[in-house]
This record gives sequence, C-alpha cells and structure tokens, in this order.
Amino acid sequence: MLRWISTAAGCLWVVVAMGCAAGPTSVTTDPGGAFITVNNVGVGTAPINYTFDFSKQPAYEVKASKTGYFDASATLNSEMVGVTNGVLNLALQEDESYGVTTTTDATNRWLKIEIAPNITQAEAWQKIVDAVTERYAVIEQMDSSSGYLRSVPTSRTFKHPVYGTRTIRTQFVGDIASSNPLVYKMQISSQISTPDGGWTPFDRVFKEDAQMVEELQSRLGTK
Repeated sequence: MLRWISTAAGCLWVVVAMGCAAGPTSVTTDPGGAFITVNNVGVGTAPINYTFDFSKQPAYEVKASKTGYFDASATLNSEMVGVTNGVLNLALQEDESYGVTTTTDATNRWLKIEIAPNITQAEAWQKIVDAVTERYAVIEQMDSSSGYLRSVPTSRTFKHPVYGTRTIRTQFVGDIASSNPLVYKMQISSQISTPDGGWTPFDRVFKEDAQMVEELQSRLGTK
C-alpha cells in the first residue's frame, strides 16, 4: 500500500501517485494580465505563483479571464499535464465582437433627450429620421404625429470557441415622451444569440449605434 512519504529532497515518486503538494507553479497568460481563478476563487493577476496541493484534492480548475477575450481554462492533477518547466501558460482567444461594440446609456433602456427650445417638433422629427436612416438601411415603422420610429434590426455574426458562432443584433426604437417640454426617448435594443437558437439581452451595441446616439443628442440640442 502506497503511503505519503516526504524527504528533505521533496516528495518521492510514490507520493506523486497518491498526491502531494507540488512546488509553486507560475501561471502566465497570453496576452498577459488576465485575472486568474482557481476552483472559482480569485487568486490574482497573471503572472502569479500558485502551489497546487494534491494531498488536499485530486484536481484543480484554473481559469484566466480578460476583457475583450474569451476565458481560457485548464484542469490540473498530480501529473501536471500542461505545465512546462514549472509554468502553466493559458492562451486566450480574442473576442472579435468586443472590438466593434461599446456601451451607451441607451443600451436596452430609455434615454430621454430634452429638445432645445428653438427646435420645433417637426424639425426634431426630421433630425431623428435623418440620423436613424443614416445608420439603419430599413425602417420597420414610423409615425411623425407620435414620433414613433423603429428600425429593422441589423446583425453581425462572430466566431465563438465553444458555440462555433454567435450573432449580435441591434435595433433603434424611439418615441415622444413629453410634448411640453418636448422630450424624445430612445433606446438601442441589443441582443445576442443563444446556443438553442434564441436571443437574450446583450449589454453592448455596435459602435455605429453609439455614434448615432451621440449625434442625436448633438442635433437635438440636449442639455
């Protein structure tokens, strides 16, 4: 029966078979600076040294996370597969969608704009229509009397390391919130596809959407 035996020189090979505390392992990432968790507990930012004690548990799940990249992970046991010369390097794949999207105050929530006093409702409506049609090729519904405007969604598909691809779609929706004072409300509805073929809200929009929101705020003379 194998037993845990330690010597001044370190753990014997029989101990490795049953589990023992390995020396500190350097966890690095490519690109650098990813946040590291071990068994879902944060341990710091790479590069970082961590001692995996297999006498306490048979395996460890190591995960690296960095904004703009997909998570990378590895499962380590006493064989330390994936560790080379005391280094575990986790390579993260870039999320292409992150580079073409951003956040706005109008993402999936109403952003209200108080129209400048010198702009009439008709003038405001024309500015809104002009800005939205510059961004979206097709308008699904529009009504000048109520100020309601909804575009047809626009979408892009990106590679995903687990699901193959994922699609992001955004849509402009706007309406008059108040006639006196004249206030216009708008939002960019943003969704991302799910593995089962459905859609779920997404907290980012395309950069073109954000530019349109800023343009509308400028054109309408928001305070």
